[in-house]
Amino acid sequence: MLPFRQIRTLEAVDHRFSCGDLIFSDEHPTGKVITQRLNLTCESRIETAYYNVEGRGLRTKPICIHCGEHGDSDFLYQQEDIEAMNKSSGKQCYPICKLCLGKGKKVIPYAGKKTDQAQKRKEYQNNKNAEAASQGGRVVEFYIRVT
Repeated sequence: MLPFRQIRTLEAVDHRFSCGDLIFSDEHPTGKVITQRLNLTCESRIETAYYNVEGRGLRTKPICIHCGEHGDSDFLYQQEDIEAMNKSSGKQCYPICKLCLGKGKKVIPYAGKKTDQAQKRKEYQNNKNAEAASQGGRVVEFYIRVT
């Protein structure tokens, strides 16, 4: 865990900066604890290490995985919203904003998390029904078990 002084330093850093800028110099004490990558561009996704990890002392605001914007639930979609839109495929996902989703950027799932198969089936059926409704019909699926 980071010392209190370094946590305060990180909390004081604004979340906006220009591509290629260092948040703090390499000589800064925090520079010895936290790595800064210079190969990131404005087109890079937010690094997954930014997001809150269980047991970590530093808590961060939820932001869009693609652009870094934050906001209320009507702008920034989190897990419950993503599931309600049938876009999680049963996986735990990073937040995504309305603008990025509207531009066609993909919902990004957490790596290594288990898939909720019930949620995946529910979303699949909802998406099929929505597609059929847009074509004027309804899809009903059933399975026959042959023994």
